[in-house]
Amino acid sequence: MCGESDHLDFLILIRSSGNIKQRYFILLPIEHSQTKQHHTNSVLKIPQTSATTMSDETATKFETVSDLPPSLAAAASQMVQYAGTCVELETDEVTKQDKRRFDWPSFKKCFDDYGGIDLAMLDYKEFTISRSEIDLSMMVQRIVESFVREFHIIGYENVTTLLRTTIEKTFTNLEQKSSNECLYFSKSAGGQGSFWEYGVHIAVPIPSSANSFHSFITTIKLEADVSDQNDWWGLTGSSRKNFSATMNGMKFEVEEGFKN
Repeated sequence: MCGESDHLDFLILIRSSGNIKQRYFILLPIEHSQTKQHHTNSVLKIPQTSATTMSDETATKFETVSDLPPSLAAAASQMVQYAGTCVELETDEVTKQDKRRFDWPSFKKCFDDYGGIDLAMLDYKEFTISRSEIDLSMMVQRIVESFVREFHIIGYENVTTLLRTTIEKTFTNLEQKSSNECLYFSKSAGGQGSFWEYGVHIAVPIPSSANSFHSFITTIKLEADVSDQNDWWGLTGSSRKNFSATMNGMKFEVEEGFKN
C-alpha cells in the first residue's frame, strides 16, 4: 500500500499547440540537502516481500486496453493491481461525500522507494484539452490522439481503435458503469460543473523484445458544464457539451516476470 508522498520540486516545461496544452513533467527533483536524486529512466525494483497477489477489487481500478500475447498477460495484470493500491479515498469539499482519486505523487513515491530489475519508469506527462462545445465522439477522438502523440503509441492501430471504442462506451453508459472502481465522480472547483476521472491501463508489446512490454498507467478527467451526477446519464456520441479534459500518464517498461 502506498504511503504519504514527500514534497518534491519539479522542473516543468509548458508548450501550447492549438487547443491542446501540454505539460511535460521531468521527474527529477531539484537538489536539496536531504533529497535523493532520481531519474525517469532509472531502473525501479519491486521488493521481494511484495510478491503477493492483490484482490480483484484492486485490479478493477483501471480499465485495461491491451494487445499483449498471453505470455505477458499475467505481468500486465500485476501492474494494474500495483497501481490500484494508490487510489485514495477522501471527502469532497463541495458535496461532503466520500470520493476516490488516483494519487499520482504517491504512485511516483512507491517506485522511488523500491528497487529491482522488473520495472523501469520511462516518462510522465500531463496534458489538457481546452474547453469547447463539441460532441462526445469528437472529444474522445481528441483524447486518443493526444495519448498517441504524447506517448508515441505508433503502429498499434488495433489498440488505439479499441481505446477509442472503450472510452466512448464508458462515457455513454455512465449510469450503468458509475459504480465501477475505475470511475470517480466529483464536482468541479467552485461547484460550476463536474467531472469523471477514469483510470485506463494501456499495454502494448515491444517489437524488439518478446519478454517485455510498454505499460501506460493513465487517468482521464472529462469535465463538462453540468452540476449533478445524473446529468451525465444518457449521453450519446453526438451529445454536445462544453467539454474539457486533463490526461495524466506514466510510461513503464515491464518485464515478463514482474509481480506485485
